Amino acid sequence: MLHKISKPVDKVDDHIREILNDMAETMYSTENGGGLAACQVGILRRLVVANMGQGLLKLINPQIVESEGEELVIEGCLSYPGIWGKVSLS
Repeated sequence: MLHKISKPVDKVDDHIREILNDMAETMYSTENGGGLAACQVGILRRLVVANMGQGLLKLINPQIVESEGEELVIEGCLSYPGIWGKVSLS
């Protein structure tokens, strides 16, 4: 599933809002939860929820339009609870 291309969201409706709320609930249900993409839970839509310590973000059709520098962070994965690793963000 993670190797497939997610489809853009054309219309934000109650169904999309419910998916985002369910994703946030899933993300918060584990200590590793900092972010979750819809494809990680079997939904091929461009949706992401994340909380990097400053509150919940619900992203619809996110795009990286600019990046600068590099940061090394410790990150976990909901697929592997309790396992953490260093990830380079650039």
